[in-house]
Amino acid sequence: MTAHVDRPRSRGLRIRALVLIAVLLATGLATAFRSSVTGYTRPTERWLEDQIPARIGDFTFIPSDDNPRQSYKMDADTYRILDPCGIVARTYTNGRERYDTVVIMGDHPDSMHDPEWCFTGQGWEIVDREPARVQLDGGKSVEIATLKLRRPDDAGSVTAAFVFQGPSGAYYHEHPQLWFDFMRAELLSGRPQLATFYRFIDESHGVGERQMLAFIGEYLARASSLREGR
Repeated sequence: MTAHVDRPRSRGLRIRALVLIAVLLATGLATAFRSSVTGYTRPTERWLEDQIPARIGDFTFIPSDDNPRQSYKMDADTYRILDPCGIVARTYTNGRERYDTVVIMGDHPDSMHDPEWCFTGQGWEIVDREPARVQLDGGKSVEIATLKLRRPDDAGSVTAAFVFQGPSGAYYHEHPQLWFDFMRAELLSGRPQLATFYRFIDESHGVGERQMLAFIGEYLARASSLREGR
């Protein structure tokens, strides 16, 4: 009796396993050949470096010796985990103010990580999180997230900020909003979509949040070309 009951159950498990394998294979093939099927060409990090201005107003970035197109290189684990199209890390200064900036471009939601989790993983304590508005060209404003960060062994704090730009071009400071934009754009278009993550850290040592927000607004306005021609 037991063998008679287990046999259909065993067949059902095998059928489910075969269906799952077929789905995984189909997904893998679709991913592998999506460029030829959709006509999509994945941007490269070199392309991303070309799109981000070397000058932002009176700010210029500090090039590294290893790569004069960036200030420093993100670690290999970041590339492995996020699988981005590219990451560009630049530190801009005008002699009075100094801002560490990172741009990550990706064509799947997992590339757009939660920066609060990332900061915590790097040993920062998030003291406060508040939305703030920055001004772009033509009177347009964008809401971003600002964070007060502190090391556990340090009484001082630094200001950081971040914002996502979804495939639609809209800006978000909440990851679920970006995810919805991603899914909607891919479903409607039937092809991979691009999104961008912008992160800023104030290294000016007390210049003030107002100046940082002004820099971010000008940076985002200048970086708007990231979607043009894609």
